[in-house]
Amino acid sequence: YAAIGNSITHGMGQHNTAETFAFQLAEKMDWKLFNFAVGGSTISTTMATMITDTVPHLDHITILYGYNDFYYAETPLTEFKQELTELIQIYRLAYPTAQIYVISPLVSIHLNSRSGTQKLIDYQEAVDDLVQALILEGDFDLHLIKGRSMTQTSQLSDGIHLSPEGAAMFADSLHVKINSYNDL
Repeated sequence: YAAIGNSITHGMGQHNTAETFAFQLAEKMDWKLFNFAVGGSTISTTMATMITDTVPHLDHITILYGYNDFYYAETPLTEFKQELTELIQIYRLAYPTAQIYVISPLVSIHLNSRSGTQKLIDYQEAVDDLVQALILEGDFDLHLIKGRSMTQTSQLSDGIHLSPEGAAMFADSLHVKINSYNDL
């Protein structure tokens, strides 16, 4: 299992690796974890290529990007969707049988980007729309997880990152959701 993303996936807001949602999810699912998340990152096809060049096989992948793309980089939505599409395609090509779970950005106290020109809901819905379109095109091993419906601002340590309790609750929610996909 590879966890791909930014500081939220990496574990900012938790005290140690065992408190991250990725670690807890891996434990619940009995998966071996590779956490490739990088704090402060935006969608990176370069990183995806490095991973696919290094790791010969993956069964499960979670992808959680969007917050830094929205809040700090203020990446235009069309560019964000294009980069996310390319990222998913890189993983799908390298791991044709992997179950890929794309998580739309979680809740945040910041509903608008730093300059106020971008809205978080637009990035959340862009992920939803993109993943649903790819599934309709035939990628039935791709799954959408709406992060905003599985988190609350009370679960955040600083308005952006999950607290240890929030990460545990999110891991529990992911466990249930992923099992529901795998039971189909």
